[in-house]
Amino acid sequence: MESYPGGVFDERSYFLDEQVVKEEGKKGKGATVSTVCGAALAHHEKNYGTPFFSYLLCALCALCVLCILCALCVLCALCVLCVLCVLCVLCTLSVFSVFFFPLSLQPTQPHPMATNARDLSIDVFNYDLPDERIARYPAEERAGAKQLIYQNGKITHGIFRDLPERLPAGSLLIGNKTRVIHARLFFPLAEGKRPIEVFCLDPLLPVDYAQNLGARTQVQWKVLIGGNRRWKRGPLHLELEVSGQQTTLTAERGERMDNTFALTFSWVTEGEPLTFGEILTAAGTIPLPPYLGRASEPDDANRYQTVFAKTEGSVAAPTAGLHFTPEVMAGLQANDIDWAEVTLHVGAGTFKPVDAETLGGHTMHREFFTVTKAFVDRLLAQLERGLPVVSVGTTSLRCLESLFYLGAETATNKALKLNGMVEISQWVAEDAQLKAISPLTAIQSLTDLMQANGLTELSGYTQLLLTPFAQLQLADGLITNFHQPRSTLLLLVAAIVGDDWRKIYDYALEHDFRFLSYGDSSLLWR
Repeated sequence: MESYPGGVFDERSYFLDEQVVKEEGKKGKGATVSTVCGAALAHHEKNYGTPFFSYLLCALCALCVLCILCALCVLCALCVLCVLCVLCVLCTLSVFSVFFFPLSLQPTQPHPMATNARDLSIDVFNYDLPDERIARYPAEERAGAKQLIYQNGKITHGIFRDLPERLPAGSLLIGNKTRVIHARLFFPLAEGKRPIEVFCLDPLLPVDYAQNLGARTQVQWKVLIGGNRRWKRGPLHLELEVSGQQTTLTAERGERMDNTFALTFSWVTEGEPLTFGEILTAAGTIPLPPYLGRASEPDDANRYQTVFAKTEGSVAAPTAGLHFTPEVMAGLQANDIDWAEVTLHVGAGTFKPVDAETLGGHTMHREFFTVTKAFVDRLLAQLERGLPVVSVGTTSLRCLESLFYLGAETATNKALKLNGMVEISQWVAEDAQLKAISPLTAIQSLTDLMQANGLTELSGYTQLLLTPFAQLQLADGLITNFHQPRSTLLLLVAAIVGDDWRKIYDYALEHDFRFLSYGDSSLLWR
């Protein structure tokens, strides 16, 4: 069975060295001092690292001559000096603990073994990220950021602007064209009191992003409210000017859902009706990631958007795309590298930490995605030609892999209909039957079903959790930034490079790479 460090115990590893002693006994050699000591040291070193205490005992034992004198003595029945040897007692206890103490009393392996994603411990994906390595601001030039390159187990680095020369001709890059909305709103209270902060998360009415942001009188959103206890009763009002028009935005608090609320926004304008998207742009601010530790500044409205951002809806940027410039895009085209786009609106859940001991206790956030029939056809053509598919960012990759599992399901369930929104569940990548379907078959099945249903685009929500057990199906490469310790994004990196993620991150730290959303880039090949 496949295994990966990080979850349940593999009890067999604690007793492998005991077999050495048993085998020697079967050969008639008996459990000699050298055999027992060798087995104990091997066991300690394999399971607990360098066994300093055991080696210290061995060194002191070597200096002791009592055993030699004992071997020369013929008075064994009368002498009890050997019982008084402290070193032998300690050593015997050490060996005894290795073979017979309960597992709970022994030092545990730092990375116990997991056999599936649910048993995987997030502790395995931890590393020390110094605060000074977090990029608070973007690089002066987008394409001037560093880029780490990982391929065939080897690591090099250069500058991002040279990306077109690093990619094989005929590659297909897939970017996420989502655009970050000004999701943070501040409603004033009485003079001298701190305002109420509203963080828009997901549209509720209308649920469709485009329809909601295009609405001209009233919408409803799922929101976080900062200072909710200070909001006693009644609606909140925000006076603003949009395109020369005086406008009043009203917020009315509705049903509570765990730590979020359903909030109804309505607005009245003096002249031409405004869309909610226009209202947000005028009234709100760009929601920077909390780990940046600073408020949004005017320059963030531009730098926290990709140059190919088109469709509004995200509350966090697909940061791998922040390094692209028109010049880099032109370089891709000149080097015969194709470009295609999906839409996945990045939610605030992308910053949600994994608090559970294992992934089985973690609920992955849902994100809305849309792809066109033309995109699915282009992806199919790339697979048929056997040319590389490179995902620009973890959000594009999540969308891509969601398409694979949806296609694999259509291939195994001919009665499946694509009516309304599709749903991709959290643990679908654990389904062995779906993973057995080839990528080409899955995408062919998906495009055939879209054709049969007369669909020009496909939309839905994905809760897909990608881990080292997922066995990525569609992407050959990934362009991504450097992510937080103990995050699901780091799990996704391990899904493409395996255990080498730690070697990659060690290299980045040693070579002064900048981390997180405004940090440097990497190009990872599986």
